[in-house]
Amino acid sequence: MPHFDVVLDGSGIDLPTVDEPIIGFHATRRVRAKSEDAARDAAKLMIQLEWRDGNYQPRNRAAAPVVAVRDIAQLSIWKRLSTKQPKEGFAFYTING
Repeated sequence: MPHFDVVLDGSGIDLPTVDEPIIGFHATRRVRAKSEDAARDAAKLMIQLEWRDGNYQPRNRAAAPVVAVRDIAQLSIWKRLSTKQPKEGFAFYTING
């Protein structure tokens, strides 16, 4: 079964911080799936579960994030074995950056 790296963007959130609220994030997930469509769905589900189980939603002053796939790439066996798997978590950004 093929492996895919899926780059996702999350928006529509409002996490308070000391300076300015976090309004979105970027994330990459590596998934094993039969097709690109299945990989997109699996990556989005991973994000939803991490958001819920990672204690983000209780601090969020908005709705659950709207998650969109920005890019997807099927990995060759060589690429999969020669690159590190993306880490879990999110790269958050604020309104100014």
